[in-house]
Amino acid sequence: MAQKKKRTFWNLKDIIILQFFFFLIREFFRWNQETVLSPEHFLHPYLPVLGNILFMGVVFFWLFFLYQVPPPYLGITWERLKSGALLGLKLGVPLVLFTIFLINFPFAAREEAGEFAPLISISDAEQLAASLLYLILYSALFFLPALGAELYFRGIIGGYFHRLGGNISGAFFSSLFFALFWGNIQPGWFLFHFLLGLVLYYCYLSRESILPGTIYLTLIQASLVLYAVGYNYFPI
Repeated sequence: MAQKKKRTFWNLKDIIILQFFFFLIREFFRWNQETVLSPEHFLHPYLPVLGNILFMGVVFFWLFFLYQVPPPYLGITWERLKSGALLGLKLGVPLVLFTIFLINFPFAAREEAGEFAPLISISDAEQLAASLLYLILYSALFFLPALGAELYFRGIIGGYFHRLGGNISGAFFSSLFFALFWGNIQPGWFLFHFLLGLVLYYCYLSRESILPGTIYLTLIQASLVLYAVGYNYFPI
């Protein structure tokens, strides 16, 4: 038993156990969101975020205490912080600008569907400036959940399948797991999350670090919730 704690590589059984914790935590917070807190409660929309932060704590404990994986193995180093942050911003900032651009157009189909309810409306420069402040605040809110997601889907799942079959296997299965558990089994969101998973795996490989993907995913979540779909549809 003590020998297992010193291992730095994991197997499918470990992934299944972590996935069980992932579902358990997510469903617990979802149940609280639907039955305990009223929709008017200020914590109501943030419960999924709290659940993701708790899962990140489980992943951190599993990686760095049970298996004693050194942070440089996942590219969490000061040396890669700058290059990782630059890549994440290069990919994320255009998306933010694109969503700000789109929200200024009256999409009748989107409004009639009732699924897309952005938190921010922009009609002048003052509202644009205020929205950017909200973007910073929401980016800080979503950073830890994004870090946990990258540790799990790219670091653990991607790393496991990469050892089995190389980059193609790692990219495909980490993106598949990511889409299955974040896409809510809806074809459009499933495809979106699968393609997003491929981009995040590219970020992971190109810098050998989870940092650029963490920043990119943070900006995606913050910008989509603020400018595009709100809390009602996007699975945060």
